[in-house]
Amino acid sequence: MDAQQLILKDINRDDPMEATFLGISDLQQPSDFKVLVLLSKFQKSIHAKYLAEVRAAKKNFKKADQDAHLRDPLHRRAFKLIRGFTSSALSFLMRSVCGPDGEPVGSFTSNPAEIDATIRRDYDPIYHGNTGNLEEHASSFITRFLPFLYQDTEFVVQPIEGSLLMELCTHGPYSSGGMDGWAPQDWSVLPLQAFNWLAFLLNSIEDGAPWPKGTLHGKSSFLRKHPSNPSLKSTDFRVLLLLSILYRRWASYRLWSLQPWIAKWALDEMFAGIPGRSAEDAWWISSFLLENAHLANIPFSGGAVDIFECFDQISRVLL
Repeated sequence: MDAQQLILKDINRDDPMEATFLGISDLQQPSDFKVLVLLSKFQKSIHAKYLAEVRAAKKNFKKADQDAHLRDPLHRRAFKLIRGFTSSALSFLMRSVCGPDGEPVGSFTSNPAEIDATIRRDYDPIYHGNTGNLEEHASSFITRFLPFLYQDTEFVVQPIEGSLLMELCTHGPYSSGGMDGWAPQDWSVLPLQAFNWLAFLLNSIEDGAPWPKGTLHGKSSFLRKHPSNPSLKSTDFRVLLLLSILYRRWASYRLWSLQPWIAKWALDEMFAGIPGRSAEDAWWISSFLLENAHLANIPFSGGAVDIFECFDQISRVLL
């Protein structure tokens, strides 16, 4: 009876479906059977309402998606839909030197070998940097900035567990696939036993075993730095290196396992490499500060620094 009274208390009398319960309140001593009958009717009404809302939501989504395609004259959405989960290759590029048959600088090529040679010629100086001896350069950096570097006892990570690896892989992010043919979506449907074997493989690698040959190659994906600029110069693209899913998921797992160590040296001014923080947090904080200064009539100014091809020039030896 107490449960029945609680049900009656929460009835929304303005809702025609929930009003199904009102017959209970007219009974002097409603039996459990009568209450269950009314609950069954109510459950069917709720299910019907849910199905109707789902159909309406699908219809609205389909209409919104169609409208979005109509507002996309360059058909970017359609291309993204049909290309799948792998990034497309760079099909055209502007020549920075004369072509093999005397084609002038500024002409275009669709030859994969020539595109690859152009990319290598233009980006190799960036990747190689401006330091001849990387080991000496890294040692000099450590010696110079040692007083400012965080120092602590060695942080020991625990072996990789299949269940935790599975939890990480089944919740995204679902980015592009690598050259190994796997996509993140593929890993999201693997069973626990598969992740147990992957954990065994990764633990073996951390103990000194070599990485599988299929994971030793990366794929470059080219994104326009300025989407509104139709330039096909190699330097007008942002080159992203896509490694294998195995390597990326291992890196994500280890970043997660390093959270206690990161928390020891993380500063409020850091917005990269810190779990739960990103550049968007810095944008929001900056926006709030500027908005507050604007409302309070406080003069303000700002500046921005962009390091040329920053991530492409990071020294592996230093890391």
